[in-house]
Amino acid sequence: MELEKLYKKGNIARAEDGSLLLVNDDKVAYSVNEVVIMIWDVCNGISFKELVNVIASSSGEDTAQLKPALEGLINEMVEAKLIEIR
Repeated sequence: MELEKLYKKGNIARAEDGSLLLVNDDKVAYSVNEVVIMIWDVCNGISFKELVNVIASSSGEDTAQLKPALEGLINEMVEAKLIEIR
């Protein structure tokens, strides 16, 4: 996954209570927070390695600490059809 490109899929929506949702092309909605939206939004052809570096520089976290958590999140988003790997 290091060099393959990540592409966001679906749309951002709001639930009736105002919470954030990501909705995939099958119209399945997932409740998410602003951090997940930010990560999803930068997936416009960025590689996983680039994503880790972007998040590390904006958060001040170490890339070695971020990588496993981001990898897990990206894998969940791929399974949810919210990100495509090409």
